[in-house]
Amino acid sequence: MSEVSTILVVDDDQSIVELLRDFLECESFRVITACDTVQAWACLIRVPFIVLFLTS
Repeated sequence: MSEVSTILVVDDDQSIVELLRDFLECESFRVITACDTVQAWACLIRVPFIVLFLTS
């Protein structure tokens, strides 16, 4: 059994976050979201990620 990879999606545009989350979950990734860098850093401290950062 393979381990599920976790991806952190960060963007201040909630619609982009939701779109990417839905797509990545359909591809069997575990997805955690953040709306700003403060939330993103808090997540990075707690969970190992394959990281996807998005900026405007």
